[in-house]
Amino acid sequence: EGVVFVLSGFVNPERGILRSRAMEMGAEFKPDWNSNCTLLVCAFPNTPKFRQVEADCGTIVSKEG
Repeated sequence: EGVVFVLSGFVNPERGILRSRAMEMGAEFKPDWNSNCTLLVCAFPNTPKFRQVEADCGTIVSKEG
């Protein structure tokens, strides 16, 4: 609860599964990073979203945690 997340570098079906599971736990999904987002779940470092979130000093985690 209170988590607003963005996914980067994932393709379906994995993308859909990750999104659904996080939302089942009470998180909110956004397609693109903005000031309301709290977390980027990233498949690979240095994607455009990764660099944007890093520049905003946002929290970035890998799929592995």
